Amino acid sequence: MPRFPGQIGTRHQGGFSLVEALFSALILAVALLGLAGFHAAAMQDGSLVKARSIAASLAQEKLDDLRGFTRLEDDATTTGVNECADPTFCFSEIANNAGGRENSGSLLLPSGTVSGYTDSYSLEWAVTCAAETAGSALSFSSTCTDPTAKLATVTVSWTDSKGGPQEVELQGVIYAMDPARMAMGTASAFSTQKPVAGYTPVGVPDAVPVPINTGGSQFKESSKPLPEVSQSGDGINVSFDSVVYSRDGAGYQKDSQEEFSSVTCECQFNSGTGTGYTPTRKVWNGSRLVNQAGEAVTKKTGQPLGNNPPSQCDVCCRDHHDRAANDPKYDPKRPTSDYTGSEDHKHYWYSSCVSGGVGAANCTDANKDASLASGSAFTEVTDGAYLESCRVGRVDGFWRVMQDWQLRKVTILPYNFLLNNQTNLNNYVDVVEKVVENAVKTDSGGSGVTVPTLGGRDLTLPSGSDPVQLLSRAVYVDTIYNAEDDPATSSVNEQNTVDTAYYSALLAKVTASQTASNSAWLEFAPFYEANLTLLFDWISSDTGVATVTSEAINAIVDPVNRYYGSFSRGKVTVQSGTTAGTSTITAKARLSNSGVTGGVNVNVNPTPPTYVPGVSYGTDVYDNLSSNVLADTITVSRPAAGTAHSITGKVVKGNGSANVAETGTPASPITVTLNTTSGSVISPCSAQVGDSDVYAWYYSCTVSNGWTGTLTVGSTGSVYTFDDATSRSLSTSSMTVANATTVGQVIAFGDTVTLTGQITNANFPNGAPQPAVTAADTAITFSGTSSGTCTNKAVTGAGSNEKLVYSCVVPKGWTGAITIAVDPTGGTYTYLSPGGTPCNGSTTGSCTLASITSALADVDGTSSSATLLQKQQTNVEARR
Repeated sequence: MPRFPGQIGTRHQGGFSLVEALFSALILAVALLGLAGFHAAAMQDGSLVKARSIAASLAQEKLDDLRGFTRLEDDATTTGVNECADPTFCFSEIANNAGGRENSGSLLLPSGTVSGYTDSYSLEWAVTCAAETAGSALSFSSTCTDPTAKLATVTVSWTDSKGGPQEVELQGVIYAMDPARMAMGTASAFSTQKPVAGYTPVGVPDAVPVPINTGGSQFKESSKPLPEVSQSGDGINVSFDSVVYSRDGAGYQKDSQEEFSSVTCECQFNSGTGTGYTPTRKVWNGSRLVNQAGEAVTKKTGQPLGNNPPSQCDVCCRDHHDRAANDPKYDPKRPTSDYTGSEDHKHYWYSSCVSGGVGAANCTDANKDASLASGSAFTEVTDGAYLESCRVGRVDGFWRVMQDWQLRKVTILPYNFLLNNQTNLNNYVDVVEKVVENAVKTDSGGSGVTVPTLGGRDLTLPSGSDPVQLLSRAVYVDTIYNAEDDPATSSVNEQNTVDTAYYSALLAKVTASQTASNSAWLEFAPFYEANLTLLFDWISSDTGVATVTSEAINAIVDPVNRYYGSFSRGKVTVQSGTTAGTSTITAKARLSNSGVTGGVNVNVNPTPPTYVPGVSYGTDVYDNLSSNVLADTITVSRPAAGTAHSITGKVVKGNGSANVAETGTPASPITVTLNTTSGSVISPCSAQVGDSDVYAWYYSCTVSNGWTGTLTVGSTGSVYTFDDATSRSLSTSSMTVANATTVGQVIAFGDTVTLTGQITNANFPNGAPQPAVTAADTAITFSGTSSGTCTNKAVTGAGSNEKLVYSCVVPKGWTGAITIAVDPTGGTYTYLSPGGTPCNGSTTGSCTLASITSALADVDGTSSSATLLQKQQTNVEARR
């Protein structure tokens, strides 16, 4: 039987059929086409994002450019110079497609096509203006008359890759704030007010507001200088601020503020050289003065000597060293003879403590005193200890040593000479302006001007008159030197030669201002007017006729209420006598930094003290030259007995007048006027707050023998009522003065009364622990015709002397009672009033003090106008 091969089986092969392959290719093609389209769209979107980013950057750049103005407006009508000419950019120039920084008369960022980019960008901006109204949102319109803010809308447009129009728009508010006085402000268009700081003027006569603009609405003044004495007594720091402020409705706003500290320090040289700074100084930038910070250099340096030196002695000792001739000097007017070669100015130490050019750091007070009394107080040193005096200013947030002060004028004024006397104030301001003008013209190399004489300052004080406080006012003017040195133009370092461009521009402003009868040019002058009464030396030529105080400088604890009370300088007292006599009173100071600090004096600690009134020293030989001292004098006359007489009196503050803002002690709103029927007034009345009694004003006037008339007591602004608490002024009956006369005391009342008292604690009667009398645990409530508020509660003393002192304010004439309750946590309290009534020691829970009827007088137990009953009404003892 034949054999056949086995049956062939079927086997499936891997892969795709033709139909499947064609279908897959179709899907892939569709996907690739979609991906290509997506990529193209993404490329277009990315290009648009990039274009928008560039456009936004351009718009922001233009906004910043518009905010970069360097002054507000052109005052060519008053200065004769176009203040907004290239390269100066003014706020007033900001308008539709106008405004911004310039170069050779062309805007750096003009409107129109912006070059330098692939796309063609077009830049334009529209500006609307607003004049601010208090309490309302800014409302912008096309009216741009004296705007306080401008709203800039910057638009950048271009055509995208599809041919469609695109644009980016940014908005920003630009305020009309002088950039030289305040950081540039920006805000939302919905801001209700521009960022300004309010300001309360110090007040005449402690400060003199000098007008520095065309409308008399902007002023410059300095705060009261405040001394800070080191714990060892071997150095001093005197600080004050110079403030420019302007009227803002009913008040004032601060436009700029400069902070200064002037220090006298004991230092010691560091070995070798180290890093220090050249002087910070004012320079001219083409449109105004700016502070140019000193540069870090390698030079001789020093550090403070001893423990607890005055503030800012660290930078003073380190930096106040001149370097090579190619650096700016701290005092370019210092003679070459006072330099060690061509570099550092000479330094000195007490002559009794110098050996071989080295200052001994352990110099005793006795050796210092011996040096100052020797006639050769200081010896030059190149190593060890030395003395230094610096002017330090806060620039860019840092204390920096500046070029030295330059004193140009000293003026003595009786304290009330400027107070309530606009004519005298105007005359003194004219003197200040002429002093500054004279300094500017002489510094520029030209001829000076005559400074007018200020008359009416001499005093006639009959024997027995009250002391009179004098003021010593000073005017300082900086010299402006070139900002940079160009060796190609001169072999002399131009940083130590005057900036002729500045003085040329300033003198043009002086001429234009004087033609227009205004003082606008003073805005560009580097001057400072300050009250340095407590820092200058005072001398009387005849102490048998009149003495003047010149006590050792000390820290001022209470500059508001007792500025002249911590130590005394410039207070004149006429001496008793029947014969006529005169004494010349002199105030003097050195020209440079040590004049501001009061300089170096002998030790005041020994017993007996060796301090010599009216005598102080600078910190180097150059400083102490007689040619480097300025002084002023007035005459104090004592008339012969019977030819002139004093009228004196006292006005007592009858309550704590919470609503009366006084201008500083001894300035006050009290006025005393003589109304003459016959005879003559030799010296008008001057009122001063007492040194020890800040609740009273003492006044003194001088009249001829036989003078007849009346005397009227009032207050500036009619802020007080007198005696009957109704009348705003009070006059005496007619009187004839034939000898020294004292007028009866007058009481002045404000519209509120401050009631003060104290709560003491005791462990009687049962010997239990004393109650914790704390502010938080003590409640004070009122009953009566009107309520009051107790805003001040503070614990003073410790142990058996601990007490809670409180202060409450009620309306004038208030009738009622005060209830004291101490939280009885931990036990039951009883209350005892002084004298046993109304709380007798068994009273529990609380103590209602005796009723007060028509509250008018002080009831704090310190005023002489308070009765014993009133003193008892506000005090109570809490017992356990």
